[in-house]
Amino acid sequence: QLIEGVSKLISQYYNNGLTLVLASSAAMLQKKYKKRFDLDCYFKDKLSGPDLKASKPHTEIFINAAKVANAQPNECKVIEDSTNGISATKRVGIYCIANKSVNSKN
Repeated sequence: QLIEGVSKLISQYYNNGLTLVLASSAAMLQKKYKKRFDLDCYFKDKLSGPDLKASKPHTEIFINAAKVANAQPNECKVIEDSTNGISATKRVGIYCIANKSVNSKN
């Protein structure tokens, strides 16, 4: 189930001209979620576990997402729910909005 308000937030970001890239270290789950929640039209691209040489807390996923968005990492914002992901965004210099979930340790 999608967290309340997320669909509206994604739509607002998109309608205000932000380039959205879905990046998750999970293997191909993103495609399912985009179709299930009718979010596909908002994302420029998606990156997932099989696209990566290393998983979070490695920074590769965020560096690649910035490239797809044609942006520098310091120009990007990430909404992240895992402790490993938050750690990776800090190391690459991306502003991170942390969302507490079962994937968060602290």
